[in-house]
Amino acid sequence: MSTATRLTKLAEGLDSNGVLSAEKGGTGATTFSGGASTPSAVSDQANTSTGYFDLPVGTTGQRPASPGEGNFRINSTTSALEVYYLGFWSTIKSLGLSLAAGGTSVATDGNYKVHTFTTGGNFVVSQSASAFEVLLVAGGGGGANDVGGGGGAGGLIYQSALELPVATYVIGVGTGGAGSGSTSGRAGNGLNTTGFSLTAIGGGGGANYTGSGSVVTGATGGSGGGGVGYTWPSNGGAGTSGQGFPGGTGAGTTSGTGGGGGGATGAGVNGISYVTGFAAGGTGFTSLISGTSTVYATGGKGGGDNWTGAISSTPNTGNGGDGQGINASGGDGAGGIVIIRYRFQ
Repeated sequence: MSTATRLTKLAEGLDSNGVLSAEKGGTGATTFSGGASTPSAVSDQANTSTGYFDLPVGTTGQRPASPGEGNFRINSTTSALEVYYLGFWSTIKSLGLSLAAGGTSVATDGNYKVHTFTTGGNFVVSQSASAFEVLLVAGGGGGANDVGGGGGAGGLIYQSALELPVATYVIGVGTGGAGSGSTSGRAGNGLNTTGFSLTAIGGGGGANYTGSGSVVTGATGGSGGGGVGYTWPSNGGAGTSGQGFPGGTGAGTTSGTGGGGGGATGAGVNGISYVTGFAAGGTGFTSLISGTSTVYATGGKGGGDNWTGAISSTPNTGNGGDGQGINASGGDGAGGIVIIRYRFQ
């Protein structure tokens, strides 16, 4: 409809005093006609239309020169719905898409941006409209030596639609715990990963054989470290609720395995008696957030007698390090990661 036609239609609804009134028709639409008008007649009406309500759209420079309290409009410069109240314009809600910067790497996956942090840094949100998908994984725990327990996976936090207002967010990424080559205590715990007021807890280290008859349990963490095998059962460490699972219990025999480290979606397998292989770590979390299907936060294997297959974990997955057989060091836990994904076009 042209501007001239709109003005003609508007004029038809004016009474002799130039007052425009509103009447709610039986179809739910509001029609205008001449006659007395009151605020409630115009404002306090239920609108059952499934159409649209037309708002003014303009740049920041096109704002009214003398706005009134309660005026609202769409600002095409800031892509935001705004209202004039208490003497200034305030954003009610950003519209459209989001924009941000920062990360060890930034990739494009179709209509989405993917920001990946493998070390600490700042994530700067300059426009917040669409929600952000976020994954935080802490560093994995180290694997232990001498039928040692597997390292627990780093704690994992996944948010499918996190609201992030315009701001600068500090990201911290935890490193993995060191694998143990000693016969005392435990392997190292992974370090925490932080961001967006969330903290993923580092994975627990696997338990070592001490040779002294003392029982050492797997360390607690995001996911717990596995218990040591050998001549007594050793419990796995506890996981953190909502982030990971406990480590498995050691076999408790001279020819058995340590318990597997806990994972993001499952507990470590208990140690297996009279085998020279390993006990599996707890299952991890599979995600497409990076654009590629990747498994994060898998528990490390519990080492078996004379098993020499221990390896350090895939970098920046938060996986636990593998436990080891006799007289060999366990694997290091993997460092953590933060990934943020959002629609930008």
